[in-house]
Amino acid sequence: MTLIRAESCIYSGDTHKTVALTNSLLAIGSSLSPNLRARGLLVRASALRLRGFLEQSIEDASAAIQLLDQRNYDPKTLVQAHKQLGIPLAMQGDLAGAISHFEVALNLCSRVSDLNLQAEIHVSLGITCARAGRLSEAAAHYQNALVAYEKGGVRTELATLHNNIGRLHHDLGEYQVALVAYEKSLQIARAFRYARTESMVLVNIGDTRREMGDPASALTAYRQGLDMAIVAQEPRVTCCANIGIGVSYRIAGEFDKARFHLDQAAYEAERLQLAWESAVARLEAGILALSADRPGDAAKLLRSSALAFEKQGATREVVRAFLYLGDAYRRMGQHRELRTLLRKIDSTIREVSVDWHLARDARATSELLAYAADLNGAEGLLAPLHAAVMSQNRHAKAVRRTRPSLRHDVQRPRVEIRSFGGFSMRLDGDLSDARSWEGQKAQELFVLLLCQPGGKTCEELLEILWPDDALAPNRSVIHNNIYRIRQAVYRDCVVLDNGRYRANRSRDIWFDLEEFQRRSKSAVSEISSNERKASLLGEAVALYRGEFMAGSYSDWALDFRHNAEAQYVSNLVALSSVQRELGNLASAVAALDRVLIADPSNADAHEHAIAIERLRGNSGEAYRRLRNYQLRMEDKARST
Repeated sequence: MTLIRAESCIYSGDTHKTVALTNSLLAIGSSLSPNLRARGLLVRASALRLRGFLEQSIEDASAAIQLLDQRNYDPKTLVQAHKQLGIPLAMQGDLAGAISHFEVALNLCSRVSDLNLQAEIHVSLGITCARAGRLSEAAAHYQNALVAYEKGGVRTELATLHNNIGRLHHDLGEYQVALVAYEKSLQIARAFRYARTESMVLVNIGDTRREMGDPASALTAYRQGLDMAIVAQEPRVTCCANIGIGVSYRIAGEFDKARFHLDQAAYEAERLQLAWESAVARLEAGILALSADRPGDAAKLLRSSALAFEKQGATREVVRAFLYLGDAYRRMGQHRELRTLLRKIDSTIREVSVDWHLARDARATSELLAYAADLNGAEGLLAPLHAAVMSQNRHAKAVRRTRPSLRHDVQRPRVEIRSFGGFSMRLDGDLSDARSWEGQKAQELFVLLLCQPGGKTCEELLEILWPDDALAPNRSVIHNNIYRIRQAVYRDCVVLDNGRYRANRSRDIWFDLEEFQRRSKSAVSEISSNERKASLLGEAVALYRGEFMAGSYSDWALDFRHNAEAQYVSNLVALSSVQRELGNLASAVAALDRVLIADPSNADAHEHAIAIERLRGNSGEAYRRLRNYQLRMEDKARST
């Protein structure tokens, strides 16, 4: 009975209670049957893994295998034991060792008439093979798992399987197919309240949206995944979410915010001995350092990342790290090291297929490829990457040649304008190509008109968009940009009314700033229900995906940006207070962490977060936060 209770606690997310129950069970000693003792060890191994204690998890699973092998007990339990040992080995980066144990488990399944268990092993093998770059093998294992689950009539485990299938399609560059699989997974996970699976799916959706060129939507998915991972007490997913958020901020040019999240991910991954997540965090931190023009720092991070990936047998990721490391060497003028590395890349690249993702990294380091091509006697060096970049360039030119026509259709599309984190537009749900606007000024002008319901005259628009400019353009530039707006959206999205240009709000145009302000105002006036207030605040916070019109430095945009950020911080502080009153302490801390991203020196947020961690009984985390705050204040004092 104790063992059943312990297992149910894992599914509910209470891994601490699982460990306590199994400890009490295993303390019985010799009076416990070897088979029951092995099962207790495996349940505890699973809980310890979920809490991040991988070495202890490996010890328990190994002890269970030894116990079962010696006595030739229940083969089903032995299958579970090899599976429970393979998972933490994979998390530590020992992919070969993990695959070996999963294959032993799969062979043992022939002695067990349990299709669901067989499917679980196929899923584990699929995940590990995919990480090792063996995508065709991964696809075969997922297909076998799908058939087994359908025969066994299992619905719940399909949530994890569809998530993994989606990830595989993502790695193959088939993004729309991946999103369909993720949606199936989300539906099942939410129906059965599987917070852990839901958090993983949301992070994967973030990765896919980012690859599709929509970092704003990606950031929303990552944040939702991060919140859900905290609820599910899933530290690995927390690391992945922080990495995704960091990369999204890097793409948006917000390097300080990117560094904060990547540092968080690296710290947690090292603390929890998550080899893969640690290597990825260092890789992305190295790319960030290159973006911030710090090649020396980048080289240290990228060398460390490449070495970690080599140990894990992840050849594709090794090539990625090498490409950016080579770019760092090139920038520092370390030509001897660079030539050695280029030849190493050339030999390594032949072990993997150059997919769309690698081609994108090669394109990002195009100057490195040009350097390789110019080396004497290096004809053909990095030839697969050169070919991939040329293919991507041809594709980009073909897209640029495709110009949207001015829309005359009677039925107007539903327009969704997002300004937080940078401008983006969706027409009937489809992301619009930024090139259709022919420049940032047209986007800025359209958002300005959305912010000014009363409209502006041509002279007012010139003064706002080109202030104090002796070479300010004439009225024709406004006419040209209005034409570009109508071409990108539809003909009468902007109208001229009594000499004033204004956005045609009689049509279906959704504007995130307007919705953010509406929900923030509703939350402030909500006094009847804390649950309703928390919901409104959460909806408003979710709309804020970064600075208003990031990348624009016009005075009018800066004013709106300052006001929106102040409202965002105010919403988060209120949300933390309400969640604390509701007893949702993890969510209260998560809201305060977001405050600190926007305002790292916010003393109240630091103090409240420390107080809540103490209230939760997390004295170690409270001390770490207190020490980080003290160090930040000391740095601030030295710099003033």
